Amino acid sequence: MNRLIINSITFSRLLLLPLLYLYPTPFFLFIAASWCGLSDFLDGYLAKRLKSNSTFGIKLDQIADKIVALYFFIELFTRGQIAIWFIILFFLREGLILIGRSIGLNISASNIWGKVKTVLVYVLIAALYGNNYFHFFTMIEAKWISILFQIGILAISFYSYYISILAIIRTKIYQAFSKVLGSSFYTAYIFKWMPGTSSSLFVFPLFFYFQHIEYGIKIAITGFLILIHYLIYPVFSQQVQKEDPGEYTLDETIAIAFCWFMPYHSVQIWLLCFILFRFFDIVKPFGIKAFEKTPNFGKATRVLGDDLIAIFYTIIMIYAIELFVAI
Repeated sequence: MNRLIINSITFSRLLLLPLLYLYPTPFFLFIAASWCGLSDFLDGYLAKRLKSNSTFGIKLDQIADKIVALYFFIELFTRGQIAIWFIILFFLREGLILIGRSIGLNISASNIWGKVKTVLVYVLIAALYGNNYFHFFTMIEAKWISILFQIGILAISFYSYYISILAIIRTKIYQAFSKVLGSSFYTAYIFKWMPGTSSSLFVFPLFFYFQHIEYGIKIAITGFLILIHYLIYPVFSQQVQKEDPGEYTLDETIAIAFCWFMPYHSVQIWLLCFILFRFFDIVKPFGIKAFEKTPNFGKATRVLGDDLIAIFYTIIMIYAIELFVAI
């Protein structure tokens, strides 16, 4: 019932248009423009207050706003009260939004600047028709007020579009960035049936090659990777819609970075380190599996933690083997 009332208020704006065409008197146009502005606020307010938002209602509101605005703009243009460049640029922005949505950009239906723009549009329309009937301003004054409103509406309208599209571009870049780093530069997809091992096969030689860089740089890189993990893991997980995605291998990469801090630099030790790490990471003995499932930590910490425990066990084993076998 609530939705019917709200949608009826929205639809009333469209029902006014045939009457405006038949009776285009200044007073009736002023009353109609005022009602359109009020009803646009009223249906949005009621939908939010009564929690009766619907996809149909949102679409109807958007369509009604555009049709009503187009009608009033053309009518005012024929009276010489708004400029053709304003109408073209105003609907160019609306066209850009439609094009963006058609190519898959989830452009926000509204933001605070979009609402300000809508209010100013109805204020402009109502003010021009009100002046036609009540004659508050001279024709020259009304013209300059109209021009200022038109410029302001366009500026706010395009700024609203800019911040909407900018947010989407940032999100897209962030998602792409998360996918690249989360999969250790797509190495997780080389051998899809064993993503962790796939990344490790490429990351281990990389860290081995750069093992002689300064100690401080090693700490900085490792710390930076840990920070990146906490930033991108939620985004990556949401993208692939998995709680613990196998193709997320940045945790393995971070664990392997700790091999930098071993005092051993031979190929044999790093090869043994690779084998032991993969064993502990896959089998998850000695509490690794329990840590992975504990509810005491967040998911990002558990995902990284089980790999850090695996590399810790690996390094302990390397030290123990070196102590007794002298490798």
